[in-house]
Amino acid sequence: MLDLQRFRKGKDIDMVEKFKSYCKVNKINFESFNSKITKINQLKQKVNKLIYSNNISDLNNQINDCLLYINLLTQINQSIKFGKENKMWELKFRWTNVTTGNSDVSSNLNFEICSVKYNIGICFALIGYKYLYSKNEDELKISKQNFEKAAYIFDELKTMNQYLSDLKVVDFTPEYLSICTNFCLGMAQYYFYLCSECRKLKNAGKSRFITGAYIYLESALSFKFTKLDKTFIKCLSIYFHALGLYFIALDNYIIAEQVKKGLGLVMGYQTYASEIISEISKDDLKKIKDFFNINLIEDLKEQINTFIKKNLKKVNDLYKEVIVDKKNLPKLQYNQFAKKSKYEESAIMQLNEQKERLKIEDSMEKLSLSKIPSNLKGLIEQYKDQLQNELKKNLIDMRHQNQY
Repeated sequence: MLDLQRFRKGKDIDMVEKFKSYCKVNKINFESFNSKITKINQLKQKVNKLIYSNNISDLNNQINDCLLYINLLTQINQSIKFGKENKMWELKFRWTNVTTGNSDVSSNLNFEICSVKYNIGICFALIGYKYLYSKNEDELKISKQNFEKAAYIFDELKTMNQYLSDLKVVDFTPEYLSICTNFCLGMAQYYFYLCSECRKLKNAGKSRFITGAYIYLESALSFKFTKLDKTFIKCLSIYFHALGLYFIALDNYIIAEQVKKGLGLVMGYQTYASEIISEISKDDLKKIKDFFNINLIEDLKEQINTFIKKNLKKVNDLYKEVIVDKKNLPKLQYNQFAKKSKYEESAIMQLNEQKERLKIEDSMEKLSLSKIPSNLKGLIEQYKDQLQNELKKNLIDMRHQNQY
């Protein structure tokens, strides 16, 4: 499994018992926080052990659990501050690094939030991988959008890292997060190229799209981070580069055949493409075969070499041109439409619904049955679900009214 497919793993904490102890020492009414702390504790157990999946619904559910957990933590922190100082609630959050396997421990709430947000980014990236080989443009767009959301998360974590002054988390170093951001943008841009294939764009357009993906991956590779195996990124970068050269060669070949001039330039692009794609070794292909269809790389290599063999004699005898050296080739033009994209829109709508459900639960808990005559208790229990549904409907109606 790639590092960019692995979750940070957290350690469970019995928040309910620890909060009871905290309340006892600081003379705080535990019952006023009971339902929220219980919910946070349940979500903590979920976000600690997210499950690798290729099911989009499962991944979206995990994203929503993480978002709700962060939201409730932030809410409770407004009343009860987390930390080591006097009167603060000290919890030791422990997470295992993806890149090293080592654990970090901190009472800093930002450390907990960053760890959960990192895993949200992984969920988005996993959804991005889902349609890697699809021919359906709508599915390709879903993958593109989720890689853009993942890029946003990893870029956001670089900013949040300044609040983790008490420890240096390997997964949150600017170098590693920059690699993650640029890799996700490169993959999002690759989906632009795949969409151009669906739309049967001209070769020059395909070249610009795939070269844009190559530029992003080259940016990812430019950051030094020895704890990460960059073989997958390197191979994809080479493949994207060779593909860009191949398409621009085909575009120029059509013109050269019409005017009987310029085959030397075409062969220059193809020779350069052949040279760089040969940099992917058999060992590299073995390493990445579980993450990418290596037949795509091998097929491209064969297409390039077939083109060179077919036209090598023609460029010398018919066109009487010299193959242009790679140093003298015009630089590839590129488009980069992939952008870091905020992730709140759809997820927050679901998050609000979950918050409303919590309000309903809180409201029901405040109905103290001890104050109700015994002859009505059974009746309330019988119609409790109906009461909850009515309360939920009223809350949702109020929300809709507030929007207008």
